[in-house]
Amino acid sequence: MAVKNRVTLENHDELFKDFYVPIADAAVNTATPFRVALRRIKNFTGRQIKGAAKLSIGGGVGNGVIPVGSTYKAEDISYTPQPLWATTVLDWEAVVSSGDDKGAFVDVTVDSVEGTMTAFVNNEERQFFGTPAGALGTLNTVVPVDNADGTWSMTISAATWFYPNWEAGNVINIGADGTPFEITRVNRSTRVITFNRRDGHTYDPTTASSTAIIYMQNSKDKELIGLKHICDTRDNGGSNTLFGVPVQPRFEAREYDAASTPLIPDMLTEMIELQAEDTGEIYTDAWMNSVQYASLVNQLEGKKEYTQLKSDDKRYADMGFKMLTFTSRYGEVRIGTARFCPRDRVYFTTKQYMEVRERPRFGWLNMDGNKFLRGFQEGEKPVYKAHYGGFEQFYAHPAYVGYIKGLEVPAFAS
Repeated sequence: MAVKNRVTLENHDELFKDFYVPIADAAVNTATPFRVALRRIKNFTGRQIKGAAKLSIGGGVGNGVIPVGSTYKAEDISYTPQPLWATTVLDWEAVVSSGDDKGAFVDVTVDSVEGTMTAFVNNEERQFFGTPAGALGTLNTVVPVDNADGTWSMTISAATWFYPNWEAGNVINIGADGTPFEITRVNRSTRVITFNRRDGHTYDPTTASSTAIIYMQNSKDKELIGLKHICDTRDNGGSNTLFGVPVQPRFEAREYDAASTPLIPDMLTEMIELQAEDTGEIYTDAWMNSVQYASLVNQLEGKKEYTQLKSDDKRYADMGFKMLTFTSRYGEVRIGTARFCPRDRVYFTTKQYMEVRERPRFGWLNMDGNKFLRGFQEGEKPVYKAHYGGFEQFYAHPAYVGYIKGLEVPAFAS
């Protein structure tokens, strides 16, 4: 039997401390390759950006006699900024209690700042591939179910399900209602989203339409003009517009309908050849989801250059292959993977005709150099808030954008 205040064989483990080591703190892909490839211009002042879109060569031509002149055709491009924000809220006790690793696993201030930045750039990257409507997905003809534990569950339709759009911790709205709901769990195999309701709200999600569209909080019809919108807005005789300009042959994205067939290299060749024929230039980048990239790579087994990798651990014989480069007769087109690119599409972009324009002072909203602003009153717990973002808009000249739609989506492990 153990004796009190004496170390014996039975109680010696009470002397031991827990030993903590760094662990992967978030199993999430935070890479935003498309965002990184964009030019960012910080001169978005005034009400809107305006510029000229050249829509014809101009000048009358003919033989025999002096020809009649023709009108030079151009239209004004215009677009306005959208506000994009990310917020973090810190309890003051947590801040002062976690300034080093003696009192907490992480410095809560540093960790929350990094998390806010990660959330912001991921939301921004998602919008670059979307539309101003901002839809994340649509309910699968069944209203959300009350789990009787303070949470609800909803199933997203198979046709609108895209796993990267859903992240635990994101705050969403159901339909046009502005009540904030926070996602607590995402089941990618069943497409079921579990969520709770923020305090101070009473809207019952079980009363929503069975085909309600889900949006990021406060984002319905307020998101950036993304590649999907640019490509899906087609020439219909003049009523469809992009950036204030009627969509027409020299202001329209090139379209290739794969009609549910697999992606093959010949599709890339055709897109590049026709783009060069029309504009005299080729795309600089092709963007696809990882499942399409893997399928394309598998078709080109004979073109891979295998390289023996050197490993410090002699027990393993590592081997890998160099990344494929698509080379056309006009030059190289970089193939990039982006997780927010839809799995049934490939987008083609031209770097010099694509940009993001920002309002001045885009970044951390600060006063007197302080990122964290006091957000409390008498009778409340002391908290500090930090906000990152500002006003911006994405622009890509439609004539220098292309896309392959309707691709067969290869089978992949969910």
